[in-house]
Amino acid sequence: AVKAYFESMDLDVWDAWSFFKLLDLDQRGDVEIEAFLMGCLRLRGQARSIDLCKLIHDQAWLLKQQSQFHVNCEKEFKKLRSEIRTLAGH
Repeated sequence: AVKAYFESMDLDVWDAWSFFKLLDLDQRGDVEIEAFLMGCLRLRGQARSIDLCKLIHDQAWLLKQQSQFHVNCEKEFKKLRSEIRTLAGH
């Protein structure tokens, strides 16, 4: 019955867990009925080009932010190593 419902809404839910995670926006482990219904409406049908472009853009932004974070961490680690060596008398 659930599968037929999803098919009637043009939703391809082959991976129930991934689908649930997409609907559980606040990551509390549950989905309220309104969020479920709105999520179903939002996720039905084929992905549009703008959806894919936004996904690619967001992914590129995240990768850039993560890279900057790693660079900053490495700089701070170098400072810490230097401070530790100084304190240790080396």
